[in-house]
Amino acid sequence: MVETSQLPEFVFNEATVRERWGLEPFLEGCAARGLSRASLWGDEIDKVGLEEARRILARTGISTFGFNRAGPLLGAGAAARTECLDRARRAVDMAAELAADHVLVFSGGLMEGSRDLSGARAQTEDALGELLDHARAVGMTLALEPLHPMVAGDRAVILSLSHANTLCERLGGG
Repeated sequence: MVETSQLPEFVFNEATVRERWGLEPFLEGCAARGLSRASLWGDEIDKVGLEEARRILARTGISTFGFNRAGPLLGAGAAARTECLDRARRAVDMAAELAADHVLVFSGGLMEGSRDLSGARAQTEDALGELLDHARAVGMTLALEPLHPMVAGDRAVILSLSHANTLCERLGGG
């Protein structure tokens, strides 16, 4: 018989059930099944408020593994990019408040009518550098999730593990 402490830990991502459950039923369900950590979504935290989310986490004994998400980072024009980066910083701060292990960063896709993937990637790298400085200051780790190339137009410009790894190496986060 294998001892429970020797088994790999299972972490449930709230995205799987967030259309059907709210934050509290999700965390209660995790606790009822013996889980100790869960990946949470910022928009679900926003629905109940940060203080209430902390109360539910404490009551259920669940800790925050991943926090979804900081981004999108891309915006049309300087003002929109600044606004996107400010929102991403707030997400990093919320993740730190919830003692998350990491924050998933969502680059965002190409701006409407744009075909400039290289420009969007450069913009993403610049924004990631700024966000990484902030994340380090509050003790958070950023996680990049490449998405399938089919979604480059509207969801992401980080489309492969090699691209994500290259970004990490260039930014010194690797």
